[in-house]
Amino acid sequence: MAVRRRKSVVSARPLLGIVTCRCGFKITKRRPFAGQTARFRRLCEDARKLGLDVAVFYAEDIHPASDQINGMTYSARKRKWISKAYRFPDVVYNRIPSRKREANERIASVLDAVSRLGIPLFNTRYLNKLEVYRAAKKSPELASHVPDTRRLREAQDLYTMLAKYNAVYVKRSDGTLGNGISAVSKVGKKYVIRKNVGRKVLESKLTKSQVTQVIAGYVKRKRYLVQQGLDLVTYNGRPLDFRVMVQKRGDGKWRVTGIGTRVAGPNQITTHVPRGGTKLSFRKGIECAVGDNQKSARVLTRQIRRLCCATARQVEKSLDLHLAEASFDIGVDTAGRIWLIEMNSKPFVFDEKRIQAKASRYLLDYVWHVIRSGRTSARLGEV
Repeated sequence: MAVRRRKSVVSARPLLGIVTCRCGFKITKRRPFAGQTARFRRLCEDARKLGLDVAVFYAEDIHPASDQINGMTYSARKRKWISKAYRFPDVVYNRIPSRKREANERIASVLDAVSRLGIPLFNTRYLNKLEVYRAAKKSPELASHVPDTRRLREAQDLYTMLAKYNAVYVKRSDGTLGNGISAVSKVGKKYVIRKNVGRKVLESKLTKSQVTQVIAGYVKRKRYLVQQGLDLVTYNGRPLDFRVMVQKRGDGKWRVTGIGTRVAGPNQITTHVPRGGTKLSFRKGIECAVGDNQKSARVLTRQIRRLCCATARQVEKSLDLHLAEASFDIGVDTAGRIWLIEMNSKPFVFDEKRIQAKASRYLLDYVWHVIRSGRTSARLGEV
């Protein structure tokens, strides 16, 4: 794809571009960006108050050899989305909504072209679990919080892990929302496999030879991991974990935006709400871990916050990414140990309204930081 440096365009207000795609989604006038429409509308409204313009555009419509792009912005006065032609943005926020779409050749080439034009692009791309674990494992500060994880290359990898742990998880390295996760344990001479299938969990008792055949199917797909099982603290007998949102703010530093608790649905493997999980306040979740000891609660809270910010810094640096936000699934086991379960570089909207509001404002604060840093660099002759 040809890349041409954009012409100088005078603009009274800096421009944030949000890139998404139309592939495979039902688009209407009221919901031109499907499930992301409400989030983008909030960003448009909040940005105006901070002196920023926002253009949301489809990656398929970007032609880097041109001097403008076609995008949309939300007009609070007219209460509708308006299509306009824009100059190329000062900063681009990557919200391509799926791994499959981001890997699309056309979309990938557009994202690459944006970077080559010298436009700051965040959040760079989706992560996979194995690269996150490996990056975190390199840090002495983080290594003890990373569950024992290995690529599933053959059935023996599963049996070796089961010899070390009472139960293990088999999961897709690129999975989301608990898709493709199985919990495996050995009971006598049989192996019990519990697998997520839609909103249901199917349980099977298999012989070793049968398990070997099942694992052969996973190995063939080359995207699976086997990971130690965790004995997480519970609420009403159901496992819980903590969902943590971290963001860079106006000074470019990582901080925690908010934390919620998610409780697994009845007989579920994961705590995801689409699979029957439920929300719980962070305070209640901490009480499940440490009881009503306020000092222990404060210590655990600080440890969770520190772990997430340190992991965001480490992963971003180790993988050479530009991230502005990330979310984490953090577990606490019955011995009080904190575990890094998952990191997501394209966070879903948190259910908690308070966290939603903060997330929008902090993202825009960081956009201003990037724009100002770019202007400073230009004055110093660095770009």
